[in-house]
Amino acid sequence: MAQSEERSLVFMADGTLLVGVLHLPEEDTARAVLIVPGAPQTRVGPHRLFVDLARQLTAHGVAVMRMDRRGFGDSSGPQVEFENAGADIAAAVAALRNAQPGIRSVCVMGLCDGASAALLHATVIPGVDELILINPWARTDGGEARAVLQAYYLPRLLRWRRWLAVMTSYARMRGALGSLATAVVDAVRTSAKPGGQPEFIAAMLGNWVSFKGRSLVILSDRDLTATAFDDVVRQTLSWPVLMRSTRAEVAHIRDADHTFSSRKQKALLAGCITAWLETESGS
Repeated sequence: MAQSEERSLVFMADGTLLVGVLHLPEEDTARAVLIVPGAPQTRVGPHRLFVDLARQLTAHGVAVMRMDRRGFGDSSGPQVEFENAGADIAAAVAALRNAQPGIRSVCVMGLCDGASAALLHATVIPGVDELILINPWARTDGGEARAVLQAYYLPRLLRWRRWLAVMTSYARMRGALGSLATAVVDAVRTSAKPGGQPEFIAAMLGNWVSFKGRSLVILSDRDLTATAFDDVVRQTLSWPVLMRSTRAEVAHIRDADHTFSSRKQKALLAGCITAWLETESGS
């Protein structure tokens, strides 16, 4: 029986040398996942997250490529932010297909601004069929303030025993109420600012709606970035409209942080991804 394989892959983007690692399953496969890290992460990922995910997906018969964006990890050149990472992602997709000509379906997966880069660029790259968007970066001043209220203060307001304990101490009560008041003021002030969202958010959402492939959004319940992204969608398209106009699905992972730092969180993330990939393949 053939053995799974991991090998380095070197490719060019705009004359710059980029580096990736290709994971191949034991049997030939027509499906592949390209993992795009968010800055300043490399192809290894936080807590070796991308290495672990790649090996688990390979065990399920999916080829995986982990890449270093320009200027990060072993890739050369000046650092390129996610808004300008399109050439890197396109070159990685081409390198993946050239290395494995039998690949018929490519899914681009990203964490944080790697997911934002996927929404901005992979949605318009020929040959990309699917997206997996993990805690995408779309934070604005107003969204961040609302996220703090929603994710931090509101759950604590509902814990009456905690507030009873706080109120027994005048100094602690003043501090807690002062922090809450500041958060409320920030949310109201930033929401009232003139002007729309940053251009990259409008471009992300516009490209997403135009994308013909399917997508999976994975949001951690204990992550302000995920809460802010959820807020952006609610403030613009709304989730029901988005899911009617695209082939998008949303999964929430309870008690998970931004980078899935525990073994349990990693296992839940991997299970969510493999289950979603298998539903399309019919396995």
